Amino acid sequence: MDTSYINRSGFRLGRLWIGFNTKMTRTVNMHFIEAEDHPAEYKPGNVWVVGPKNKWVMSFLCPCGCGDEIHLNMLPGSAPRWKYYGNKTMTPSVNRTKGCRSHFTITGGLVKFHGHVENR
Repeated sequence: MDTSYINRSGFRLGRLWIGFNTKMTRTVNMHFIEAEDHPAEYKPGNVWVVGPKNKWVMSFLCPCGCGDEIHLNMLPGSAPRWKYYGNKTMTPSVNRTKGCRSHFTITGGLVKFHGHVENR
């Protein structure tokens, strides 16, 4: 079955879109770990929720694979502020403005990319 669509100029759009969409929704699992301090070494797929009593930061390696460390503020009364629910979901989305420029959400332990993904 041909899944492509030919527009007025004769360009096949369907296959291009399907390839693009697949890269944006590839599956990356993330596991939330509560700890009193940052780990000595970050490992892909782990989100460290740090703080002895009141959690103040989430730290992890960017799920796109670029290797950059991401640190997200969780302090009440400050902005921007991220929250996590049920050890599987965090809000709001992460929209990196430097480095790989990835934009993603983590829901149910799975990463969904919404923007540029440089490393595959």
